[in-house]
Amino acid sequence: MAGNGAPAPGALNAPTGGPASAGPKPGKASLWADLPLDAPNDLPGWFVAIGGAIAAFSFLLPWAARGRTLIGDTTLELNPGYIDSWGLAVPTSVLLVGLALALFALAVWPNRIPRWIACGILPILGGGLFAGIAWTYASASSAFGGGVGLSALLLGAGFLVAGGVLEVRPRRHEPPQSGV
Repeated sequence: MAGNGAPAPGALNAPTGGPASAGPKPGKASLWADLPLDAPNDLPGWFVAIGGAIAAFSFLLPWAARGRTLIGDTTLELNPGYIDSWGLAVPTSVLLVGLALALFALAVWPNRIPRWIACGILPILGGGLFAGIAWTYASASSAFGGGVGLSALLLGAGFLVAGGVLEVRPRRHEPPQSGV
């Protein structure tokens, strides 16, 4: 180094200290770098995010045993295949996948919805709906032969309800929050 604090001529990897050196260079950032995702910072938020992801993924797994179809399946084949046994075989399941993804997004995406609604009330309601659907198919397993997708949906529903309940429970060592 020269005596005035400047890097020696020809020095490699010398820090410049300017604002242009901070952050990734154009073309070097990851594909998802511009998304405003914010990982949850508490247990209820993580439970809701995990539950929403598992519930959405469960619709891509088989809900019925091989050779059986689901309630509401639109195919009239005598020899049903894999697509006829998975959670998305019923066309209205797309709405349920959208609900699961919306619950996941509310947990990981910064938004203006109050936290007690986004990670409390809505996950309890959505998890209850998913648990009811999974329970209906599981209780009729003699007709359908329950698949791994139902177990995954029930697991996701459990995470959603647990996260919602943990979020709306009264806190012991925090000052009371206003309702508005």
